[in-house]
Amino acid sequence: MESVDESEAIDNMVIVDKGAESTTAIVVRHLPTDNWYAGRPMAEDFGNNFSGKLQLFSAENGLVVEVDMENGGILGKDSESNNSTGRGGCSISSVSYAGLSQAGVFYITNINIIIDCDFGSGSGGDPFDLGNGSDPDEEEDNNGSGSSDGGNGGVDTSFLEFELLSQFCQENGFILSPQGDGCLVDEPFILNPCKQMDQAEQDSALKSKLNELKGKVNDNREFGRLITGTNPTTFSNLFAGQPNDGGINFSTGSKIDGFVHSHYNGLLPVFSGSDLKVIYDLHKQGKIRKWKTFTAYLVTNGTTYALKIDDIDDFLAFGDVRFKTTGFFQLFEAQYAAKINTTNTNGQNELAFANLIKESGLKLFKGNPLNFGTWTSITSNSAETGIINDNCN
Repeated sequence: MESVDESEAIDNMVIVDKGAESTTAIVVRHLPTDNWYAGRPMAEDFGNNFSGKLQLFSAENGLVVEVDMENGGILGKDSESNNSTGRGGCSISSVSYAGLSQAGVFYITNINIIIDCDFGSGSGGDPFDLGNGSDPDEEEDNNGSGSSDGGNGGVDTSFLEFELLSQFCQENGFILSPQGDGCLVDEPFILNPCKQMDQAEQDSALKSKLNELKGKVNDNREFGRLITGTNPTTFSNLFAGQPNDGGINFSTGSKIDGFVHSHYNGLLPVFSGSDLKVIYDLHKQGKIRKWKTFTAYLVTNGTTYALKIDDIDDFLAFGDVRFKTTGFFQLFEAQYAAKINTTNTNGQNELAFANLIKESGLKLFKGNPLNFGTWTSITSNSAETGIINDNCN
Protein backbone atom coordinates (compact mmCIF):
# COMPACT_ATOMS: atom_id res chain seq x y z
CA MET A 1 0.00 0.00 0.00
CA GLU A 2 1.11 3.57 -0.68
CA SER A 3 1.76 5.51 2.51
CA VAL A 4 -0.73 8.29 3.18
CA ASP A 5 1.55 10.27 5.47
CA GLU A 6 5.21 11.10 5.91
CA SER A 7 5.95 8.15 8.19
CA GLU A 8 8.09 5.18 7.24
CA ALA A 9 5.23 2.77 7.91
CA ILE A 10 5.03 -0.43 5.89
CA ASP A 11 1.35 -1.16 5.29
CA ASN A 12 -0.38 -4.24 3.90
CA MET A 13 -4.11 -4.51 3.40
CA VAL A 14 -5.99 -7.80 3.74
CA ILE A 15 -9.48 -8.02 2.25
CA VAL A 16 -11.58 -10.53 4.19
CA ASP A 17 -14.55 -12.13 2.45
CA LYS A 18 -17.39 -12.31 4.98
CA GLY A 19 -19.74 -14.14 2.63
CA ALA A 20 -22.39 -12.91 0.25
CA GLU A 21 -23.28 -9.90 2.39
CA SER A 22 -20.05 -7.94 2.65
CA THR A 23 -16.29 -7.77 2.81
CA THR A 24 -14.09 -5.95 5.27
CA ALA A 25 -10.51 -4.73 5.29
CA ILE A 26 -7.68 -5.14 7.79
CA VAL A 27 -4.50 -3.08 7.58
CA VAL A 28 -1.36 -4.64 9.04
CA ARG A 29 1.09 -1.83 9.75
CA HIS A 30 4.77 -2.22 10.61
CA LEU A 31 6.16 1.04 12.03
CA PRO A 32 9.94 0.47 12.24
CA THR A 33 12.28 2.11 14.73
CA ASP A 34 14.69 4.62 13.21
CA ASN A 35 17.66 2.34 13.87
CA TRP A 36 16.03 -0.68 12.20
CA TYR A 37 14.93 1.25 9.14
CA ALA A 38 18.34 2.86 8.68
CA GLY A 39 20.30 -0.32 9.18
CA ARG A 40 18.43 -2.99 7.21
CA PRO A 41 16.98 -3.34 3.69
CA MET A 42 13.21 -3.69 3.95
CA ALA A 43 13.14 -7.11 2.28
CA GLU A 44 16.10 -8.69 4.08
CA ASP A 45 14.83 -11.52 6.24
CA PHE A 46 12.13 -9.23 7.59
CA GLY A 47 10.51 -11.75 9.89
CA ASN A 48 13.65 -12.50 11.89
CA ASN A 49 14.78 -8.96 12.60
CA PHE A 50 11.92 -6.45 12.56
CA SER A 51 11.99 -3.91 15.40
CA GLY A 52 9.19 -1.42 15.92
CA LYS A 53 5.43 -1.39 16.38
CA LEU A 54 3.08 -3.88 14.76
CA GLN A 55 -0.44 -2.44 14.54
CA LEU A 56 -3.73 -3.86 13.27
CA PHE A 57 -6.47 -1.56 12.00
CA SER A 58 -9.96 -2.64 10.98
CA ALA A 59 -12.01 -0.71 8.44
CA GLU A 60 -14.88 -0.38 10.89
CA ASN A 61 -13.10 0.36 14.16
CA GLY A 62 -9.69 1.88 13.45
CA LEU A 63 -6.76 0.79 15.61
CA VAL A 64 -7.65 -2.52 17.23
CA VAL A 65 -4.43 -3.74 18.79
CA GLU A 66 -0.69 -3.07 18.68
CA VAL A 67 2.49 -4.61 20.05
CA ASP A 68 6.15 -3.61 20.28
CA MET A 69 8.65 -5.90 18.57
CA GLU A 70 12.42 -6.25 18.70
CA ASN A 71 14.51 -8.45 16.40
CA GLY A 72 11.44 -10.33 15.20
CA GLY A 73 10.04 -11.08 18.66
CA ILE A 74 7.39 -9.47 20.85
CA LEU A 75 8.96 -6.97 23.24
CA GLY A 76 5.83 -6.13 25.24
CA LYS A 77 2.25 -7.26 25.45
CA ASP A 78 0.68 -3.84 25.98
CA SER A 79 -2.27 -3.39 23.68
CA GLU A 80 -4.52 -0.55 22.72
CA SER A 81 -8.13 -0.94 21.67
CA ASN A 82 -9.94 1.79 19.75
CA ASN A 83 -12.99 -0.07 18.52
CA SER A 84 -16.44 1.47 18.68
CA THR A 85 -17.76 -1.11 21.17
CA GLY A 86 -15.19 -0.09 23.77
CA ARG A 87 -14.09 -3.66 24.41
CA GLY A 88 -10.51 -4.05 25.52
CA GLY A 89 -8.56 -6.89 27.03
CA CYS A 90 -7.05 -8.08 23.74
CA SER A 91 -3.37 -8.32 22.89
CA ILE A 92 -1.13 -9.85 20.24
CA SER A 93 0.42 -12.98 21.68
CA SER A 94 2.29 -14.35 18.67
CA VAL A 95 3.68 -13.09 15.36
CA SER A 96 5.35 -15.29 12.77
CA TYR A 97 6.44 -14.74 9.20
CA ALA A 98 6.75 -17.10 6.26
CA GLY A 99 8.31 -16.44 2.89
CA LEU A 100 11.03 -17.39 0.49
CA SER A 101 14.54 -16.27 -0.33
CA GLN A 102 15.66 -15.46 -3.84
CA ALA A 103 19.06 -14.05 -4.73
CA GLY A 104 19.67 -13.25 -1.08
CA VAL A 105 16.41 -11.34 -0.67
CA PHE A 106 13.60 -12.52 1.63
CA TYR A 107 10.05 -12.07 0.31
CA ILE A 108 7.20 -12.30 2.82
CA THR A 109 4.27 -14.43 1.66
CA ASN A 110 2.41 -14.90 4.96
CA ILE A 111 2.14 -13.16 8.31
CA ASN A 112 0.41 -15.17 11.04
CA ILE A 113 -0.81 -13.06 13.96
CA ILE A 114 -2.62 -14.51 16.99
CA ILE A 115 -4.70 -12.22 19.19
CA ASP A 116 -5.66 -13.26 22.72
CA CYS A 117 -8.62 -11.65 24.48
CA ASP A 118 -9.51 -11.87 28.16
CA PHE A 119 -13.21 -11.39 28.91
CA GLY A 120 -12.72 -13.06 32.27
CA SER A 121 -14.76 -12.97 35.50
CA GLY A 122 -12.26 -11.19 37.78
CA SER A 123 -12.64 -7.71 39.22
CA GLY A 124 -10.74 -5.79 36.59
CA GLY A 125 -13.60 -3.50 35.62
CA ASP A 126 -14.13 -4.83 32.07
CA PRO A 127 -17.65 -3.89 30.85
CA PHE A 128 -18.29 -7.60 30.38
CA ASP A 129 -16.75 -8.64 33.69
CA LEU A 130 -19.58 -10.57 35.36
CA GLY A 131 -17.80 -10.63 38.72
CA ASN A 132 -17.86 -6.84 38.85
CA GLY A 133 -21.47 -6.47 37.77
CA SER A 134 -22.45 -6.30 34.09
CA ASP A 135 -24.02 -3.42 32.27
CA PRO A 136 -27.80 -4.10 32.43
CA ASP A 137 -28.17 -3.46 28.69
CA GLU A 138 -25.42 -5.96 27.96
CA GLU A 139 -27.06 -8.51 30.26
CA GLU A 140 -30.26 -8.16 28.29
CA ASP A 141 -28.40 -8.50 24.99
CA ASN A 142 -26.90 -11.75 26.23
CA ASN A 143 -30.24 -13.20 27.35
CA GLY A 144 -29.55 -12.71 31.05
CA SER A 145 -26.47 -14.89 31.10
CA GLY A 146 -24.73 -12.54 33.54
CA SER A 147 -25.11 -11.79 37.22
CA SER A 148 -26.07 -8.36 38.56
CA ASP A 149 -25.26 -9.01 42.22
CA GLY A 150 -21.56 -8.23 41.91
CA GLY A 151 -20.53 -11.70 43.02
CA ASN A 152 -18.46 -14.45 41.40
CA GLY A 153 -20.17 -17.42 42.94
CA GLY A 154 -21.36 -20.22 40.71
CA VAL A 155 -21.55 -18.27 37.43
CA ASP A 156 -20.29 -20.20 34.40
CA THR A 157 -18.87 -17.51 32.12
CA SER A 158 -17.17 -19.78 29.56
CA PHE A 159 -19.98 -19.67 27.02
CA LEU A 160 -20.37 -15.91 27.34
CA GLU A 161 -16.61 -15.40 26.99
CA PHE A 162 -16.65 -17.50 23.83
CA GLU A 163 -19.54 -15.48 22.39
CA LEU A 164 -17.86 -12.17 23.20
CA LEU A 165 -14.57 -13.30 21.71
CA SER A 166 -16.31 -14.54 18.58
CA GLN A 167 -18.15 -11.23 18.30
CA PHE A 168 -14.93 -9.25 18.83
CA CYS A 169 -13.13 -11.23 16.11
CA GLN A 170 -16.00 -10.87 13.65
CA GLU A 171 -16.56 -7.16 14.22
CA ASN A 172 -12.90 -6.41 13.59
CA GLY A 173 -12.59 -8.55 10.47
CA PHE A 174 -10.65 -11.40 12.06
CA ILE A 175 -11.50 -15.09 12.33
CA LEU A 176 -11.92 -17.12 15.51
CA SER A 177 -9.09 -19.56 16.16
CA PRO A 178 -9.94 -23.26 15.81
CA GLN A 179 -9.50 -23.65 19.58
CA GLY A 180 -11.87 -20.74 20.27
CA ASP A 181 -9.27 -19.00 22.44
CA GLY A 182 -8.25 -16.06 20.26
CA CYS A 183 -8.51 -14.29 16.91
CA LEU A 184 -6.38 -15.09 13.90
CA VAL A 185 -5.04 -12.93 11.11
CA ASP A 186 -3.66 -15.40 8.60
CA GLU A 187 -3.92 -14.15 5.05
CA PRO A 188 -1.20 -14.26 2.39
CA PHE A 189 0.46 -11.04 1.30
CA ILE A 190 0.65 -11.97 -2.33
CA LEU A 191 3.61 -11.02 -4.49
CA ASN A 192 2.87 -8.98 -7.60
CA PRO A 193 2.43 -10.91 -10.88
CA CYS A 194 6.03 -10.40 -11.99
CA LYS A 195 7.47 -11.65 -8.71
CA GLN A 196 5.21 -14.69 -8.99
CA MET A 197 6.56 -15.39 -12.48
CA ASP A 198 10.10 -14.97 -11.16
CA GLN A 199 9.25 -17.86 -8.83
CA ALA A 200 7.90 -19.85 -11.80
CA GLU A 201 11.36 -19.68 -13.38
CA GLN A 202 12.61 -21.88 -10.52
CA ASP A 203 9.57 -24.20 -10.35
CA SER A 204 10.82 -27.64 -11.40
CA ALA A 205 7.36 -29.24 -11.25
CA LEU A 206 5.93 -26.58 -13.58
CA LYS A 207 8.86 -26.88 -15.98
CA SER A 208 8.37 -30.63 -16.10
CA LYS A 209 4.71 -30.31 -17.09
CA LEU A 210 5.44 -27.61 -19.69
CA ASN A 211 8.16 -29.78 -21.19
CA GLU A 212 5.67 -32.65 -21.31
CA LEU A 213 3.28 -30.48 -23.34
CA LYS A 214 6.12 -29.28 -25.56
CA GLY A 215 6.66 -32.91 -26.54
CA LYS A 216 3.03 -33.19 -27.67
CA VAL A 217 2.67 -30.21 -30.02
CA ASN A 218 3.26 -32.47 -33.03
CA ASP A 219 0.23 -34.54 -32.08
CA ASN A 220 -3.18 -33.76 -33.61
CA ARG A 221 -4.96 -32.82 -30.38
CA GLU A 222 -4.63 -30.48 -27.42
CA PHE A 223 -3.41 -31.65 -24.03
CA GLY A 224 -3.61 -30.02 -20.63
CA ARG A 225 -3.56 -30.26 -16.86
CA LEU A 226 -5.23 -28.25 -14.11
CA ILE A 227 -3.03 -26.61 -11.49
CA THR A 228 -4.52 -27.96 -8.27
CA GLY A 229 -2.19 -26.43 -5.68
CA THR A 230 0.72 -24.09 -5.11
CA ASN A 231 3.80 -24.13 -2.88
CA PRO A 232 4.55 -26.74 -4.11
CA THR A 233 2.80 -26.69 -7.48
CA THR A 234 0.58 -29.73 -8.03
CA PHE A 235 -1.37 -30.85 -11.08
CA SER A 236 -4.31 -32.96 -12.15
CA ASN A 237 -4.00 -35.96 -14.41
CA LEU A 238 -3.27 -35.24 -18.07
CA PHE A 239 -6.36 -34.81 -20.22
CA ALA A 240 -6.65 -34.62 -24.01
CA GLY A 241 -8.97 -33.16 -26.61
CA GLN A 242 -10.44 -34.93 -29.59
CA PRO A 243 -8.25 -35.47 -32.68
CA ASN A 244 -8.19 -32.46 -35.04
CA ASP A 245 -10.74 -30.69 -32.84
CA GLY A 246 -8.74 -27.63 -31.82
CA GLY A 247 -10.22 -27.64 -28.33
CA ILE A 248 -10.23 -29.39 -25.00
CA ASN A 249 -12.90 -29.95 -22.36
CA PHE A 250 -12.41 -30.39 -18.65
CA SER A 251 -14.42 -30.16 -15.46
CA THR A 252 -13.46 -29.65 -11.85
CA GLY A 253 -15.39 -30.14 -8.66
CA SER A 254 -13.01 -27.99 -6.62
CA LYS A 255 -11.26 -24.66 -6.93
CA ILE A 256 -8.06 -24.53 -8.98
CA ASP A 257 -4.98 -22.32 -9.24
CA GLY A 258 -4.64 -22.32 -13.02
CA PHE A 259 -4.07 -24.60 -15.98
CA VAL A 260 -1.42 -25.56 -18.53
CA HIS A 261 -2.31 -26.60 -22.07
CA SER A 262 -0.92 -26.97 -25.57
CA HIS A 263 -1.87 -25.93 -29.09
CA TYR A 264 -0.77 -28.42 -31.73
CA ASN A 265 0.78 -27.46 -35.06
CA GLY A 266 -1.71 -25.61 -37.23
CA LEU A 267 -3.46 -23.88 -34.34
CA LEU A 268 -2.85 -20.35 -33.09
CA PRO A 269 0.54 -19.59 -31.50
CA VAL A 270 -1.21 -17.41 -28.87
CA PHE A 271 -4.15 -17.86 -26.52
CA SER A 272 -7.46 -18.30 -28.32
CA GLY A 273 -10.67 -16.42 -27.61
CA SER A 274 -11.99 -19.58 -25.95
CA ASP A 275 -8.95 -19.68 -23.66
CA LEU A 276 -9.83 -16.20 -22.41
CA LYS A 277 -13.47 -17.13 -21.94
CA VAL A 278 -12.48 -20.16 -19.85
CA ILE A 279 -10.73 -17.90 -17.33
CA TYR A 280 -13.81 -15.65 -17.16
CA ASP A 281 -16.18 -18.62 -16.77
CA LEU A 282 -14.04 -20.21 -14.05
CA HIS A 283 -14.15 -17.03 -12.00
CA LYS A 284 -17.90 -16.60 -12.48
CA GLN A 285 -18.45 -20.20 -11.37
CA GLY A 286 -16.35 -19.73 -8.24
CA LYS A 287 -13.73 -22.24 -9.42
CA ILE A 288 -10.67 -19.97 -9.06
CA ARG A 289 -9.08 -20.31 -5.63
CA LYS A 290 -7.35 -16.89 -5.63
CA TRP A 291 -7.51 -14.70 -8.70
CA LYS A 292 -4.28 -12.92 -7.73
CA THR A 293 -2.27 -16.14 -8.05
CA PHE A 294 -4.23 -17.84 -10.86
CA THR A 295 -2.09 -18.51 -13.96
CA ALA A 296 -2.91 -19.91 -17.40
CA TYR A 297 -0.03 -21.31 -19.48
CA LEU A 298 0.15 -22.07 -23.20
CA VAL A 299 2.78 -24.12 -25.04
CA THR A 300 2.91 -24.25 -28.85
CA ASN A 301 5.52 -25.14 -31.45
CA GLY A 302 7.93 -22.26 -30.85
CA THR A 303 6.01 -19.98 -28.47
CA THR A 304 5.16 -20.06 -24.78
CA TYR A 305 2.89 -17.61 -22.95
CA ALA A 306 1.29 -17.13 -19.55
CA LEU A 307 -1.66 -14.98 -18.47
CA LYS A 308 -2.38 -13.60 -15.01
CA ILE A 309 -5.25 -11.47 -13.75
CA ASP A 310 -3.76 -8.12 -12.76
CA ASP A 311 -6.98 -6.17 -12.11
CA ILE A 312 -10.10 -8.21 -11.38
CA ASP A 313 -12.55 -5.34 -11.93
CA ASP A 314 -11.12 -4.53 -15.36
CA PHE A 315 -11.07 -8.21 -16.28
CA LEU A 316 -14.71 -8.80 -15.33
CA ALA A 317 -15.77 -5.64 -17.19
CA PHE A 318 -13.81 -6.89 -20.22
CA GLY A 319 -15.48 -10.31 -19.98
CA ASP A 320 -18.99 -9.04 -19.37
CA VAL A 321 -19.16 -7.44 -22.84
CA ARG A 322 -17.43 -10.32 -24.63
CA PHE A 323 -18.21 -13.61 -22.88
CA LYS A 324 -21.39 -13.18 -20.85
CA THR A 325 -23.80 -14.39 -23.54
CA THR A 326 -23.48 -16.61 -26.59
CA GLY A 327 -24.18 -13.66 -28.87
CA PHE A 328 -21.49 -11.53 -27.21
CA PHE A 329 -18.95 -14.33 -27.60
CA GLN A 330 -19.79 -14.99 -31.24
CA LEU A 331 -19.23 -11.31 -32.04
CA PHE A 332 -15.95 -11.36 -30.13
CA GLU A 333 -14.80 -14.49 -31.97
CA ALA A 334 -15.43 -12.79 -35.32
CA GLN A 335 -13.48 -9.69 -34.26
CA TYR A 336 -10.71 -11.89 -32.85
CA ALA A 337 -10.35 -13.95 -36.07
CA ALA A 338 -10.08 -10.79 -38.16
CA LYS A 339 -6.92 -9.79 -36.30
CA ILE A 340 -5.45 -13.06 -35.00
CA ASN A 341 -5.29 -16.05 -37.33
CA THR A 342 -3.01 -18.74 -38.71
CA THR A 343 -2.15 -16.76 -41.83
CA ASN A 344 -0.24 -14.21 -39.74
CA THR A 345 3.31 -14.62 -38.51
CA ASN A 346 3.87 -15.46 -34.85
CA GLY A 347 5.04 -11.89 -34.27
CA GLN A 348 1.95 -10.39 -35.90
CA ASN A 349 -0.35 -12.54 -33.78
CA GLU A 350 1.59 -11.71 -30.63
CA LEU A 351 1.22 -7.99 -31.27
CA ALA A 352 -2.46 -8.30 -32.15
CA PHE A 353 -3.12 -10.32 -29.00
CA ALA A 354 -1.22 -7.81 -26.82
CA ASN A 355 -3.33 -5.02 -28.32
CA LEU A 356 -6.52 -6.99 -27.76
CA ILE A 357 -5.99 -7.46 -24.00
CA LYS A 358 -4.38 -4.09 -23.30
CA GLU A 359 -7.31 -2.80 -21.21
CA SER A 360 -8.54 -6.21 -20.10
CA GLY A 361 -7.04 -6.44 -16.61
CA LEU A 362 -4.87 -9.33 -17.80
CA LYS A 363 -1.06 -9.34 -17.80
CA LEU A 364 0.73 -11.24 -20.58
CA PHE A 365 4.06 -13.01 -20.08
CA LYS A 366 6.28 -14.50 -22.75
CA GLY A 367 8.34 -17.53 -21.77
CA ASN A 368 11.55 -19.01 -23.10
CA PRO A 369 10.28 -21.99 -25.13
CA LEU A 370 13.63 -23.80 -24.87
CA ASN A 371 13.71 -24.35 -21.11
CA PHE A 372 10.90 -22.20 -19.60
CA GLY A 373 13.60 -20.55 -17.48
CA THR A 374 12.54 -16.95 -18.05
CA TRP A 375 9.19 -15.15 -18.11
CA THR A 376 8.99 -11.55 -19.33
CA SER A 377 5.94 -9.33 -19.01
CA ILE A 378 5.14 -7.83 -22.40
CA THR A 379 2.64 -5.37 -23.83
CA SER A 380 2.30 -3.24 -26.96
CA ASN A 381 3.67 0.29 -27.25
CA SER A 382 1.44 3.36 -27.08
CA ALA A 383 0.96 3.37 -30.84
CA GLU A 384 0.16 -0.38 -30.73
CA THR A 385 2.73 -0.99 -33.46
CA GLY A 386 5.28 -3.05 -31.55
CA ILE A 387 5.98 -5.17 -28.48
CA ILE A 388 7.79 -3.76 -25.46
CA ASN A 389 8.71 -5.14 -22.06
CA ASP A 390 6.05 -4.16 -19.57
CA ASN A 391 6.85 -2.06 -16.51
CA CYS A 392 6.13 -4.83 -14.07
CA ASN A 393 4.56 -3.45 -10.88
